[in-house]
Amino acid sequence: MASIFASALLIAGLTAGKLEHISLVPLPAKTQVVPAQVRPGSTLQVFTDGQSKVLYQEHTYPSYAIYDGRWRALIPLSALDRPGSFPLTVESNSDRQVETLKVLPRKFPMQHISLGPAQAELKETPKELKAIREALDTETPDQLWRMPFHTPLDGHVTTAYGLRRTYNGVLAKDYYHRGYDISAPRGNPILAPSPGKVVMIGSVAQGFRVHGNTLVIDHGQGVVSIYIHLLRPLVKVGDTVKLGQQIALVGSTGRASGPHLHWGLYVHGISVDPGDWLKNRPIPGSQPPSAARRKPALAKTIANINKASLQTKVLAKRNITAAKTIAKASEASTEQPKKRKKHRRAEALAALTITSKTEFPETHAKHKSHRTSLGKLAKASVKKRKRKHSHTTLAKT
Repeated sequence: MASIFASALLIAGLTAGKLEHISLVPLPAKTQVVPAQVRPGSTLQVFTDGQSKVLYQEHTYPSYAIYDGRWRALIPLSALDRPGSFPLTVESNSDRQVETLKVLPRKFPMQHISLGPAQAELKETPKELKAIREALDTETPDQLWRMPFHTPLDGHVTTAYGLRRTYNGVLAKDYYHRGYDISAPRGNPILAPSPGKVVMIGSVAQGFRVHGNTLVIDHGQGVVSIYIHLLRPLVKVGDTVKLGQQIALVGSTGRASGPHLHWGLYVHGISVDPGDWLKNRPIPGSQPPSAARRKPALAKTIANINKASLQTKVLAKRNITAAKTIAKASEASTEQPKKRKKHRRAEALAALTITSKTEFPETHAKHKSHRTSLGKLAKASVKKRKRKHSHTTLAKT
């Protein structure tokens, strides 16, 4: 019987059904459990040479074919799992292997919340709970997801995974924050973190009083993601979504204090830490895939065109302003000539020098000759007023 052994392979090294950056203990074996040590909220992987099932903490988890005759089972650990050593059983047609899994301790923060009477009485409707539970328990054999996942929204993480709460001084039993709260302006686009298929959409009008407008995506092989408090979804049930595709808009529907996204990731119906599935951990401040990253050449070209167009408009407007200033200086009264000469000349030069090398270095050379002509016009106007003032002074003398 092949023994189970430890491996340093992390889940982030799994890409498109292939194993990357593998560092294994050099012992031949048919069954691999990775990683050997986990924490509450982690996702464990069990690889076998044939179809099998894994028993852990009174739950049975299926395995799915991945490549070259290999099968993989994903084992979720919730934030409520206790640290310690626990038996992990792998069963196939003829074999039954038992190994000890070590769960390391992990501390989660505590949040104390005071609720008014109306908020304290707000509960999920039966229809809301049933629809979400069924969607999160979705099991399909095809792997649609790819590693790493991307964050679905560019914003600030206000509440992380695993946080415990007290409400009006009472600890919420069996509660932990099942995902990330990411704040962002109302109406900002939410992107698919990995390919998948939309399996549920719920709305306030349908009785989703706490979750608000909700969207659930099945990524395959027991991996499901949920999006809560949406302004509105941009997809419909049955749609297949791609990585980076816009799926919804940020809102504050349901029990929410402001516009934000609650994003949760579930494996076989159990909430796990999405950070383990992301390229960079932890995720605060991380950026979702933008258009510039997906199509850098096209995005750069469009940006240059827009910038050049804006610069042309700004330059034209400023040159017109400069010409008007010079004209006013030429038509000005000769009273208090010294004071007015300095004032008008300063205005003309300021208008001309607004467009400088520091603002638009790439267009500075194109407009240099035009600015030189305007500068000469300004100087000629000043000299003309100076001669006129000189003749007036001699006549009075």
